[in-house]
Amino acid sequence: IVALATFNEFNQHDFINLIDFVMDDVGVDDFSFQLVRSHGDYKPELDTVKFSNAMDYFFNKKSKQNILLKNFRRAIREQTVDYYNNPVHYRSCSSGRSRVVMSPQGNIYPCETKGYPNLETMNDNCIGSIRDANYDINKLLTSNEAKTQQNKIKTSKCHCDHGIDASLSMLTKPKFQIEIVKETLINIRNVE
Repeated sequence: IVALATFNEFNQHDFINLIDFVMDDVGVDDFSFQLVRSHGDYKPELDTVKFSNAMDYFFNKKSKQNILLKNFRRAIREQTVDYYNNPVHYRSCSSGRSRVVMSPQGNIYPCETKGYPNLETMNDNCIGSIRDANYDINKLLTSNEAKTQQNKIKTSKCHCDHGIDASLSMLTKPKFQIEIVKETLINIRNVE
């Protein structure tokens, strides 16, 4: 059983107690958390030092994951903190290639920010309907419209604070993969 939580302006001052409660009192197998995402005018003031402290506490004392997964998850969260503190384009986003979202009607979008449920601009970013592609997602993702949407993301240097998109973009980069493996080997050596 995995519990999910969002570090936000309401719980940031007591987040380590939340980790203890979920892991010890509820007894879940794993706990996953991330900084809250901004949405439109919602951009809360967060204490990223407290988030980093909660991260250290969780990964050093509570996480039961293997060391490779711990290093990956920590790196993603560290990148999220970096982005929150300085929201600039770091790397090409792989949304629309490595990940898509589907509306209840079957329309496919590169991500939530560029599509469903972002109702104001989602029609500008629709890749197509899964129904019109005879339910063949691969056919849809290799279509001209998919390539147009992927190119739009790349050329506009699209970036956001969505942890899933950021983590997938990082994971698809060989340099990041090598860094995580190196960090894991160093940690294993330090344990021995």
